[in-house]
Amino acid sequence: MFEEILGILEDGRWHEFEEITNETLMNEVKVQGVVKFLNKYGFAQVDSDDKKVRLNPDFLKLPI
Repeated sequence: MFEEILGILEDGRWHEFEEITNETLMNEVKVQGVVKFLNKYGFAQVDSDDKKVRLNPDFLKLPI
């Protein structure tokens, strides 16, 4: 679940929740849960008004 969402977000651009649900075939509640976790721990930035998310640039710099 996390890997699929991170795969979409790894480009560092903003992605709408709807786009993520469509690409992962997950329901919106699961996507929101993952996004909430990523935001809580500073891994992602969330635009709640537009329902968009992107990974923090600092998170993208971590070696994998």
